[in-house]
Amino acid sequence: MAGRTIELRNFGVFEIKVRKSRKGRNPNQPQNEVVIPERAVVKFRAGKELKEEVEKLNPANFRN
Repeated sequence: MAGRTIELRNFGVFEIKVRKSRKGRNPNQPQNEVVIPERAVVKFRAGKELKEEVEKLNPANFRN
């Protein structure tokens, strides 16, 4: 692990990012604004080989 990323060869990269704080709304009381604080989140970027394998799949096999 180098810093904030983990790379799995032929699969993808996991990376820690900071999501900025933002304003949101309480669904039960939409008139009230709520401040959602910043936080660390995990992002994933698929690698080239994983993307190529997914493109080969038949979407009909994954429908409910």
